[in-house]
Amino acid sequence: QINIGKLILPLVGLSFAGLGWYMPKFKQNYFVGFKLPWTLENTDNWNETHKVAGKLWIYGGLFQVITTLIFEGKYAFICFMVATAIMVIIPSVFSYRMYIRGNKI
Repeated sequence: QINIGKLILPLVGLSFAGLGWYMPKFKQNYFVGFKLPWTLENTDNWNETHKVAGKLWIYGGLFQVITTLIFEGKYAFICFMVATAIMVIIPSVFSYRMYIRGNKI
């Protein structure tokens, strides 16, 4: 018997890590990546945001894989969701702060 519910979250975490690997290579577009108004209007902001997000998503995705394999039920889900929130909030705040500073690193 394979518990598919036990495999879903680690596989999604692995997908996040894979996206993190490719994220710095994303060209500025309206379909994939952090599509915030200030990232779409400035190429430097887009590139730097996706460098930061890429590293964070690799480590965050691996963290999700490990914690969801170790913990059971609601604890695995809580770890997964907290990591997901961090993986979205930190690059967004970084990008906004860069925008406020005039798109300087």
